[in-house]
Amino acid sequence: MKVIILQGLPGSGKSSFADTQDALVCSADSYHMTDKGYEFRPENQTLAHKECFKKFANAIYAKSPYIIVDNTNTTIYEVLPYIVLARAFDYDVTLRRFNCSKVTSHSRNIHDVPFDVITKMDINLCQFKLPPYLRVDIENVP
Repeated sequence: MKVIILQGLPGSGKSSFADTQDALVCSADSYHMTDKGYEFRPENQTLAHKECFKKFANAIYAKSPYIIVDNTNTTIYEVLPYIVLARAFDYDVTLRRFNCSKVTSHSRNIHDVPFDVITKMDINLCQFKLPPYLRVDIENVP
């Protein structure tokens, strides 16, 4: 059983990768989908992430064989709950980082994330470091 946690700036290819996999995908973006398409409301972002984690927890408890977490996951605080829960249930965990420049991210992102926010996310990614005891494989995608 495996979990892949995607990590990267908006527009870096995370969701495109997730769409090609035969996996249960947990994404905060799902919360913002309506009959009219994607309608992002910043005031709902905390709730969106809670719902994403609930879906993930339910998938872990149901022993889904392949789960993908498709969020930006730029800080240890964002990925840690997913890692801890997955490892507690003996899942193999891989962090797959999608590398993308700030300029490319800003031009590609479909969520209209402002450049200054992308810059902060990029700084977080550059400073991101997992403690080795978490036993997580890390893959970099150019």
